Amino acid sequence: MDGRFARMQGRLNRVARDRLGDTLGSYQQAGRPPVDEIALQIDRGVDLTGAGEIFQGCTVAITFSKAQLGTVNRLGIFVVGAERFTVERAIADDGQWITAACMVTP
Repeated sequence: MDGRFARMQGRLNRVARDRLGDTLGSYQQAGRPPVDEIALQIDRGVDLTGAGEIFQGCTVAITFSKAQLGTVNRLGIFVVGAERFTVERAIADDGQWITAACMVTP
């Protein structure tokens, strides 16, 4: 049984997902059925640099709710309209939202 705080947090995340999402997309991964209608936040031209990062220029960062997808794996593919984005790796996970560094797939 969920507590009051957990229910409030769930509502907050649903509202944030619905209002902050840029678009709806799907996720495909080998050996798993595709997941459709995922609210995605897409940030283009992100540069990942620093001591713990391998330099990657023009990376696309895609953020999604863990409640909708759970997790992503390297080489998984996000599809948004005619665009495809291949997951390089997850770069942030706060327990509610995951951000994945992706490359545009021609």
